[in-house]
Order: sequence, then structure tokens, then C-alpha cells
Amino acid sequence: MTRYCALGLALLAGGLSAADEVRPLETVQGWGLVVDPVGDCKFEHADGKFAIKVPGAHHDLWPVKGKVNAPLVLQEVAGDFAIVVLVEEVTKAEPTTVLAGMASTASFHAASLIVWQDAKNFVRFDRTNMNKGGRTTTACYLHVYKNGERTAELAPAVPDKPTHLRLSRKGDRLTAAYSQDGGKKWTSLAEQKVTLAEKLKAGVSALNNTSRENAVRFADLKIGK
Repeated sequence: MTRYCALGLALLAGGLSAADEVRPLETVQGWGLVVDPVGDCKFEHADGKFAIKVPGAHHDLWPVKGKVNAPLVLQEVAGDFAIVVLVEEVTKAEPTTVLAGMASTASFHAASLIVWQDAKNFVRFDRTNMNKGGRTTTACYLHVYKNGERTAELAPAVPDKPTHLRLSRKGDRLTAAYSQDGGKKWTSLAEQKVTLAEKLKAGVSALNNTSRENAVRFADLKIGK
């Protein structure tokens, strides 16, 4: 297993600072470029699986009321495509662990599938574990961001079990779908209109708004038409 160094989010936003330029870039075959904006996450891979450990600190992809500083593992895509990944594990979010100053009062952990243009224009599809007032909710949570504003938000509740996530783009239409039976049966969310660039990046991320570590594990990442 290998641990990867930090890379500034500025790389994906279209520029590099002087500090970013001297950091070596790490690319994991089959997964993509590792990006750790804060520099405090751990990344491991073995046997076709990829794990991200996010410490108890605010790591988010929420330009509206949060931060855009979560770890990312991304590769290039273009035109029409579909990206699929299996979320094998998300650490359970415990009650009363929300960090001070959060916009949400729910403890929130997520493993996410990402389609990325820049820090204000992207799509994330989370497999979540949330806890509010001692009540746990798990969901497949879709967000679409345009110019820093959220234009779509859908979050069907699902059982807490390994889940395949899929994002598919055809022209200016994007569809999110999930499966909890190994990819035999898929449930699609409402189709969304998106205005993203022809060339994008896609991959995975992990989110945390609590004082406890969120450890997520992915497997079987596939990108195709």
C-alpha cells in the first residue's frame, strides 16, 4: 500500500501556486491523480480497491455554505461517458460530533462519485451516513453545482450496505443511478440538465464535517461510454 503526498486544489482550478509547483504529483493506475488540498488525508490502494481516510476536520465540496477542500482522485474524461464505482465502506457518523460553526447540524460522512470542471462547477453523488439527534440516515445524495450555486439536490434514503454509484452524461443531460445488488438492478434519479465543459475530470472523493475520522473504501471503478 502507498501513501500519497499533498497537491493543491489550484491545479484543478486552472493554475498552480509556487508551493504547488514543487510538490510531486501522484497518479494511481486505474484511479487517477490524487489531490489533497489540506494535506492531511491518507490514501491507500491494493487489489483494485482505493481507500481514503479523512481526519476529524472539515473536508467538503459545498461552495454555497461550506468549503471546497475535500480530497479527490480524478482522471480525464470527455464527451459522453459513464463512470461507475462501488462504495464498499463509509465510517458511521456519530451523534454530537459535528464541528463547531457548521451550516448543518447533522453529523455527515460520505464517499462520493465526482464529475469535475472546477471548484464552482461540478457534480457529486454521495453515498452518505448521517446522524442527527441520534437518528442515523443513509442516502444516495446528488448535488449539481453551477457557478457556485446548487441547482439540483436529490437524496433518496437507502439501506446501509455496499452501493454502486453511477453518473452518466449524454450531451447536456446527466443521470445518477445506484445499485445495491451488485449492479444487477439500478435505480435512476431524475435526469438533470448540465452545462459542463466538453473535457472534464471524474473520480472519487470523501467528505467529513465531524470531529471523528471518516474512512471510505471504493472498488471496481470503471469509465466508459
